[in-house]
Amino acid sequence: MKIKLSSISETKKFATKLADKLEGGEVILLTGNLGAGKTYFTKLLAQALGVKAEVKSPTYVLFQKYQGKKLDLYHFDLYRLEFSENIDIHEIGLYEAIGDPKGVVVVEWAELLPRGSIEESLQIKFDIVGEESREVELEASGTKYESLLKSLELGSNEDV
Repeated sequence: MKIKLSSISETKKFATKLADKLEGGEVILLTGNLGAGKTYFTKLLAQALGVKAEVKSPTYVLFQKYQGKKLDLYHFDLYRLEFSENIDIHEIGLYEAIGDPKGVVVVEWAELLPRGSIEESLQIKFDIVGEESREVELEASGTKYESLLKSLELGSNEDV
């Protein structure tokens, strides 16, 4: 499914719509070029989940957990993995976070994960099409995420 987000307000509506559908235990994998809006989207998703703390890119620490009113947010940024051979994906807490039914895992730079390391997820790819415009492509892996994607499709751009 592809969605065009033409403004910051449309991106916020999309993040809110997604947050409303989340029940806990979901894994959201974000991909896209530097500056495509992955961290900004994560901030908006966090706000929609009731996170009060300021969400910052965890590039240097790789991982940050935020307590939300609806669900907790586990925010991973794997950008540094591209430049480091000393970081083991099994040691950053990703797989432990995936097991939390009261949290949502968001992984930026998910393309740096080893192939097949996460079997079921919602993948969101961000492409820059203008200063504030993004084309977002959503893909689901697994029954839970296929249902989530279908629920997002019901209205797609009209509601975004």
